[in-house]
Amino acid sequence: MAAAQGLGQSEHRASALEGLGAGMAGLELELRQSLVIIAEGLDNSDQASALEQLGAGVAGLAPEFQERLVAIAEGLSPAHCAKALRGLGTRVAEFARPLQERLIVLACRLDEPAHRVNALRGFGVAMAKLAPEHQMPLVFLVEGLHRPADRISGLRALQTGAAPLATEVQSRIDALVNGFAVPEDRVRALAALLPVPPRNPN
Repeated sequence: MAAAQGLGQSEHRASALEGLGAGMAGLELELRQSLVIIAEGLDNSDQASALEQLGAGVAGLAPEFQERLVAIAEGLSPAHCAKALRGLGTRVAEFARPLQERLIVLACRLDEPAHRVNALRGFGVAMAKLAPEHQMPLVFLVEGLHRPADRISGLRALQTGAAPLATEVQSRIDALVNGFAVPEDRVRALAALLPVPPRNPN
């Protein structure tokens, strides 16, 4: 940890942080909090890469340190923010409730389809663990994607086939799928919602 703090260039600290962040959940709480402090001192592009990894260690962090992670994401450009949300979103359910809302609001502010889909790839992992009122804005994000290909990518990112969702949220998703005008697009949308089978290690 001291070695990471002593690196002069932001990109070097970010690389060290990414390596530590991958195993962040197994670190002592004080060390995890130190990683947050290091992330605050990085350049914006490096912060995005760091946050993508640091999401794994959110559980157990004091609310003020969770909030500092959210504050970093809030200060990023849309592209960098989307990258950060892809990591933080996977553990969004482990943030304090008001911070969950701030992360979802961040995602809702993304206008570019590619940025939305990137963020949704993170939130989709934890979507079933969220309260219905936090699940629904993620579906609205997909509804706001106008091109069929983007909507299908958004549905795939949500990974909704992996776990049950609130009834009203599932109904909204079903309506979204049925709203595709082209039959082939509906088939692709349905396929996008299927759980991804585990890979055969052999």
